[in-house]
Amino acid sequence: MSTLPADPIPEPGQPVGVALEPKSKGIIPVPAWMDHLDGMIDSGWDRLRGHHPVDRAVFGLTESANHSLVWAVLGAAQSLPRPDRWKRVGRFAAAMGIESALVNGPLKALVLRPRPVPRFQEWTLRTPRTSSFPSGHSSAAFCAAVLLSDDSDVPTPVWFGLAGAVALSRVHVGIHWMVDTIGGGLIGYALGKAALRIVPLDPAGQPPRTA
Repeated sequence: MSTLPADPIPEPGQPVGVALEPKSKGIIPVPAWMDHLDGMIDSGWDRLRGHHPVDRAVFGLTESANHSLVWAVLGAAQSLPRPDRWKRVGRFAAAMGIESALVNGPLKALVLRPRPVPRFQEWTLRTPRTSSFPSGHSSAAFCAAVLLSDDSDVPTPVWFGLAGAVALSRVHVGIHWMVDTIGGGLIGYALGKAALRIVPLDPAGQPPRTA
């Protein structure tokens, strides 16, 4: 897969400023007005950075979602106590696998959008070298939220609130632009809904009847 050169890292607290236009270098470019908007949002977001307890919590959240680890744990915790556990686990694993392969493969390769300047260099932050658009963390988060909210004892807003927090954490730490997270979230949501339609659960989580 093609990689993109890293951007120079500013001094702590220095605003990123308006993004260069256009940033994307792939077959499908991100419109220049989105580049400009993303640059403005990222520069303004610096006002929310610099509060150590908050920064540290956001850093921990974004790292917990690497390789969809937090979603795998939550998916297993929700599925294993249920009678139809293997159907749930299989659907979850298949949907998340397809999401990852699609977003981190052809979709990123088609756009090749450089990432913003990473923040919080004092902490070890996994910084992917692939295209910034779409955000894989965001797509995984919203795909998982759709799946986890299906026949769940946990209120749906909790799952989507957690997904949104993970998506915004990518902006906060400077790994993605806002448009990347929105695009990734929409893709993940659509893939999750498709999985629900293709593999619906049995009523009330009961295993299918046998003849």
